[in-house]
Amino acid sequence: MNTTDEPETPQPVSHPLAISEVAEVAAPTPSTSQVPSDRPTQERSLPSNSNQSVPSTSSTYTHSRNQNNRSQPTSRRIFDEPPEWVPDDEVERCTACKTPFTFVRRRHHCRNCGKIFCGKCSSTTVPLPQYGHQKPVRVCHRCFLYQVSHFTVSH
Repeated sequence: MNTTDEPETPQPVSHPLAISEVAEVAAPTPSTSQVPSDRPTQERSLPSNSNQSVPSTSSTYTHSRNQNNRSQPTSRRIFDEPPEWVPDDEVERCTACKTPFTFVRRRHHCRNCGKIFCGKCSSTTVPLPQYGHQKPVRVCHRCFLYQVSHFTVSH
């Protein structure tokens, strides 16, 4: 048995376990919901004819994880929510030049505004770090001009 304050790693047990109750866990928060947990979330105990029980690690682990998140700087960056894309079937013409879409003239979504453009009107690319795109992605000419002027003014 571990005598330190660190949570114990569950070890395989050679006798059958019965689930006595589900441990109550606080509602997920942004700091805890981003990290997938492979730890058990149920409290286990030995069959009723035994006086011993297996300690629950879920509450200790959750508490430890919350404490660690507060004391350590986060390495993950939270990005802005990208715009909702206009559905393809709602647009028959390019938003900018009004040319109808055909089998040859395809629809392209601007990754910055979410609107639909033809290839000519969305031929530019620019990184959008606010949405998590570090490499250049397709944007319409209007968004490109805004992003480039914004980038050159602010940096």
